[in-house]
Amino acid sequence: MRNQTTPSGVLTISGKIEKEAFNKLKQQWKEKQAGLANVGKTLFIREADASFTKVGLSLGELDMKALKELSEDKLYKMFRMPKIILGDSDQSGLGRANAETADYIFAKRNIDPKQTQLDDAIQKTLRRNYGDTSTVVGHVSQIPEDKEAELNELDKLTGRVYTINEVREKKGLPRVDGGDDLYIGFNQVPVNQAGSNNGTSTGKTIRRVTVAKKDAAEETFFRQVSRIDAAQARKYKKANNESLKAQEAAVIEKLGAYGSKGITKDAYDEVVPNAEDEANKAVEYLLPILLLAIQQSGETAFAFLSNENDFQISQALQNRVSDAIKRVLKDHTNQTIQALKKTIAEGVNNGETTSQLTQRVNKVYKDATGWRADRLSDTETHKYVNKGLQEAYIQSGIKKKLWKALGSNPCKFCLAMDGTIINVESAYVPKGDSIVAEDGSEYVNDYEDIENANAHGNCHCFLFPVKD
Repeated sequence: MRNQTTPSGVLTISGKIEKEAFNKLKQQWKEKQAGLANVGKTLFIREADASFTKVGLSLGELDMKALKELSEDKLYKMFRMPKIILGDSDQSGLGRANAETADYIFAKRNIDPKQTQLDDAIQKTLRRNYGDTSTVVGHVSQIPEDKEAELNELDKLTGRVYTINEVREKKGLPRVDGGDDLYIGFNQVPVNQAGSNNGTSTGKTIRRVTVAKKDAAEETFFRQVSRIDAAQARKYKKANNESLKAQEAAVIEKLGAYGSKGITKDAYDEVVPNAEDEANKAVEYLLPILLLAIQQSGETAFAFLSNENDFQISQALQNRVSDAIKRVLKDHTNQTIQALKKTIAEGVNNGETTSQLTQRVNKVYKDATGWRADRLSDTETHKYVNKGLQEAYIQSGIKKKLWKALGSNPCKFCLAMDGTIINVESAYVPKGDSIVAEDGSEYVNDYEDIENANAHGNCHCFLFPVKD
């Protein structure tokens, strides 16, 4: 670069020149033009008819700043790195909003996908090299909260959708008097609530809609536990489906081992999974998820009750949850086993090939990881969210509990239980009893005691405390 990176030009000598004279000329050129000390100099030659033609641009004539910025841009794009994160401004400047936006995009579009790739690679390594199908690999998301969007939402909805106290609770602040009121424009009030003006006023009159403090607090509480329920259900389903995929691969591998001879009816038990083994493995990856659901719902209930103590999960409760997981997963696996045996038997009787039998296995596990997995994860997670609430009430000294059917579309049996108050440690519907709906239809509980507000699969009722 210091020597301008190119020849200065081409020296053309007219006419014929002897070899000795030509070599002398080359030597003079090297002595006078080569090297850093001779950069930019012009050579003058006697006894020859010569002309000099300049080649290209010198470094002084190049836009080095633009070349440097072009190279930097290519590096930024190669590593998907926003300039602003390294302190380099662009047309948008270095404002805080721009910096936070860059952090959010960088984490969401670059870091998080790479972490997910690492999760998958580690998961595959554990399966392939160590035969570990129970460990679920994940990562703590580095994506920052979109604070600007959150503030914008709160600014527009506080007083209309959220009460002031609901927002203060979300931010960990104490409640204030008058913070449970909603304010809406008078011209938006339903006709039957518009008063003597019948909703026709064109002025800027504001109508205040008062919400009972108890109802507002309970609505916030309901939304909080609903979010916990939904989040843990997703984790439960993901972990369980990972196990089911490994289970499916094992079945197909064993099925393929029979080759062209085909499987016999006597060999079904060797191909299908073992329910007891699968139930024991399930505890390793499902117990932490359900205990977290209990912990989070329990802590939320403590906050609702203004209990400043630490919520505790006893060893006895952990043991009960572990036993329950084994029972539920054993039943779930037995359903899969029966479906596998039935469909494989049909395929064998039809003289199907191993490839065709494999497709039958795929169909069974498609159901197992689809609607069956949705129902299982939703039902089990909801049960233990309510269990966490019950434990929190017991630890807080609450004597009675209340069943509330607060879901978006509660069934007739949940509506029949809505408002039922019983002792906090009792079961609502013991095994063998039933729930009778308003139309006289009956739901018989033939599985286990319905201890809390979870009557059936996909139930979304919740347990509330009854304060003295």
